[in-house]
Amino acid sequence: MASDRIRALGVVASSSRGSRTKVLVDGILAGATRDGAAQSSVVLLADSPLEFADGTRAEEREGGTAALLEAVDAADVIVFGAPIYRASAPGAMKNLFDLLPRGGFDGNYQALRAKAVAVAATGASDHHFLGLDSMAEILRGFFAAWVVPPGIYASHKEISEGRLSAPLRDQAEATGRALIDLHRAIASSEAMQSVEPQI
Repeated sequence: MASDRIRALGVVASSSRGSRTKVLVDGILAGATRDGAAQSSVVLLADSPLEFADGTRAEEREGGTAALLEAVDAADVIVFGAPIYRASAPGAMKNLFDLLPRGGFDGNYQALRAKAVAVAATGASDHHFLGLDSMAEILRGFFAAWVVPPGIYASHKEISEGRLSAPLRDQAEATGRALIDLHRAIASSEAMQSVEPQI
């Protein structure tokens, strides 16, 4: 599982290329790549139209959907970022989670099992922050990923003109560093690597 350079992937489920969510995910990845610990890339779901989940096995997918599933599988650590609408992440993120295999009927590989991941979200106001919980729970409970707690939520007032406020920037970078440390802990622990989805 360990490699000389950790591959960090950001997945942003926003319909806007210049979204606040991407700025936040970039801030986390900046922490992950600090001191050359990782190399990072970002996928914008707005630029990567996915097929709908319909029971097709992951290895039978083609085109952009197959490429994204392969990118998630190949990444060592992943940051999932989403804007929150009506207390939940947009359908694009839910569709991606529906497409990702966890072994068995949906595909031969387990793209997120025992992988270090982080969650980030943005919203118009502070009261949407609990929208993070549903993303974290499906990653932890359904896919058996290791999720950096507690996740980062930012309201619009904390991200302006493509920049994070100083406290938010520090929190994002700390989350990125924790993501790398969590990956290294998993890589050194047979017990942490052995977790499996319960059902």
